[in-house]
Amino acid sequence: MDISMLQERTGMTEPELERPSEPGLGAGTARGVINLAGGGLKPEMPDSVNIVNNGGSTRFLKDENKVICDGEGSILSMKTDTGSEVFAERAEIDLTRKEVTFTGNVCVFQGESITRGDRAVYSYADEEELNVQNVRTKVSGMILKSRNFEYAVDAKGRKYIEAKNASVTTEDKKNPNSWIRTGHLKIYPEDKVEFSHLRVYYKDTPFFYFPYFIHSLNPKEGYTPRPGMRSIWGPYLLNEYGILLGNRRVEKGKGIPVSDYLLLNHVDYRERRGIGLGFDFEDTNLKKKAGNMTGLSVYYVNDSDPGINPLWEPRKPVGSDRSRIALQQYWDFPIEDDKEAVYRLKANVNYLSDQYVLRDFFQDIYQSNDKPDNTVVFDRTDKRSVSSLLVRFDPNDFYLTDSRVEMSYSRARAPLFKSGVVYENRNSFSFMNQNVPAEKRVDIQEIISQIRENTAARQYWERMLNTDSFARLHSYHEISTSFKVANCLNLTPKTGLGYTGYYDVAGQGNDSRGIVYAACDFDMKFSKSFSNVFNDTFGVNTLRHVIQPRGTFSFVNATGVNPLVPQIDGWTSTTNPRSLDMGTFTAIDSLSDWAIFRYGVRNMLMTSRDGSSSEWLVWDTFMDAYLHRPEDEQNTRYSNLYSIVRWSPLPWLAISSECQFPVLGEGQGYREYNHYMSWKPTRSTELALGHRYLTHHPILEDANQLTAYGMYRINENFAISGEWRWDAEQKQLQIQKYSLYRNVGAWYIGASLFFRDNGGKRETGFGLSFTLGETGDRFPVTIN
Repeated sequence: MDISMLQERTGMTEPELERPSEPGLGAGTARGVINLAGGGLKPEMPDSVNIVNNGGSTRFLKDENKVICDGEGSILSMKTDTGSEVFAERAEIDLTRKEVTFTGNVCVFQGESITRGDRAVYSYADEEELNVQNVRTKVSGMILKSRNFEYAVDAKGRKYIEAKNASVTTEDKKNPNSWIRTGHLKIYPEDKVEFSHLRVYYKDTPFFYFPYFIHSLNPKEGYTPRPGMRSIWGPYLLNEYGILLGNRRVEKGKGIPVSDYLLLNHVDYRERRGIGLGFDFEDTNLKKKAGNMTGLSVYYVNDSDPGINPLWEPRKPVGSDRSRIALQQYWDFPIEDDKEAVYRLKANVNYLSDQYVLRDFFQDIYQSNDKPDNTVVFDRTDKRSVSSLLVRFDPNDFYLTDSRVEMSYSRARAPLFKSGVVYENRNSFSFMNQNVPAEKRVDIQEIISQIRENTAARQYWERMLNTDSFARLHSYHEISTSFKVANCLNLTPKTGLGYTGYYDVAGQGNDSRGIVYAACDFDMKFSKSFSNVFNDTFGVNTLRHVIQPRGTFSFVNATGVNPLVPQIDGWTSTTNPRSLDMGTFTAIDSLSDWAIFRYGVRNMLMTSRDGSSSEWLVWDTFMDAYLHRPEDEQNTRYSNLYSIVRWSPLPWLAISSECQFPVLGEGQGYREYNHYMSWKPTRSTELALGHRYLTHHPILEDANQLTAYGMYRINENFAISGEWRWDAEQKQLQIQKYSLYRNVGAWYIGASLFFRDNGGKRETGFGLSFTLGETGDRFPVTIN
């Protein structure tokens, strides 16, 4: 093995690590039978001993029954049957005691671990063991030190490293500042580590003690405590224990154990809320392919004070038995007779005991999805089409949602009969019902009473109260083609026909609607290069300006449907522009006549970066002209002007801006501005600013929020950070978070203080975190 390879594997470059000779089989090889230079004597050697000696001497001492291999300036090497590789300057084979003793710059490899010491003894008897003395060893990112390390195999055939009175650090330098010291240490490489009487030291000062600690090198396997304090929980201790199930193996490139399934068990105590129990069962292979498929989660807490409310809004009483059951999973069903298609069953099921349980106990989920869906879908997918059966149900009777059974078939855009004409279609048949909880009905009626009649906002909320059930048949078919005019104008004309029928609408009978669609997309592209433009400050290495005028004309004729028919698949409250492409149109129940011309221009500045073109600045502007206004739009002929800007001149600077505002007539009457910037002005400083502003929207509430984040690295050992969110509408600093980080050798310690203001209700918390560097969360001790 070359010295560069040895240094790469060890991660150590001490002067005493000399270059070993390139191993090869020659006259100096001790393997099975040794032929001595003098001839004659041929002692029998065990098959398990294979010592490579290039350029050195090999001697047999008959009286002592020993074989001496001396590298004489080169390095000997041997690989044991247990998989260990040994490098040394001298080896002595005792044929009587069945031992090989290595001395002189001893290096031992076992998998990804490296041990360096003064002396190593390998016993090749029935139980093969390798004992190294006065050593330092490196394994799985850890450096260990002890007077004696033993490499052995247990009764189950698992290799391990064992030491007493050992020290562990992750600082790969001559004089580490921090150590973990332990009375007894056992490491199963690529598996787990066991400590007894674990003590954490920084510069010979202990600051943490644990009587016994065992943890997998996989951070999710084993025990992880999370103590802390929050004002709505009081002091708490969240306990998690992970178990790897199924086919256990080692993940390539990472050296940590993984398996097909992971079971996380939870036993939690919150001083103000009581004890909670639960488990999460994850399919680890599936989660890599689809991160939102989290498996099965079950949790129950006997809430000793369910009346605690972190919000200023009053809420109705709930019982002490609070729970959550969630299943996000899909299963593939290979069909031998239909190998071109994929059959799959998907489940997204979320049962909640009450509407507040996510806010009280699962804030991460609440912030991203406060009203989880409940659907089960069986679908068939091939290269051109998707067929599915969807069932949506409502186990949580406190959310405004719908229930349905829907069969659908969609054909993706594909050439028709190998021509230049592209065909697509969408078809569905559904049994549907809108569910409006009683308390939501009261809230909606209160909102309606405050809105003028014959307005889009009032119609929107009135439709929310319609709970009539019905059956719906929808079918839409479209053809399109693309061609170029005068070698510069790209045209894509489209036309489509559709039908929507409503049957057995409670109290309304049947109704139907025909759909006629015609559209045309066009765009042109012009460009000019500026090869002499350079600016290192803003990351410019030549510029190319691309300007692309573009537009879409969209015409829809949809014969009217009784307005009392529930619009379950209808418009939602949003500030985004409507889709003008009927092939992707989803608000089927809100479809009405329109003739809209969307026109705009895209500007791009391209520069050369890392040998390829990169978008330096992109500015996209567009707006709609209503030749025939849709029913849900306000009394105006033009939409707002939309402006979207992305500027990324450098890896440490990015600015984005999304705006819309009226420029012709009154537009849509509201304004929205969203701006964001991330900037690293120096190597030690990170800043981020964001602003969201919305006013005069007919349905959504006004908003004016400013967010800020900053981090400053004072030196190699200290860093501080802060996060803030200011609500200008309520004149409140809603969120404050202040953090201090301290690097103590291999350990990183963080302390955070946060305040949250919810309209007069104040929530506070304090958190601590301990993270071990290099090995990261392989020794997870986290306090939130």
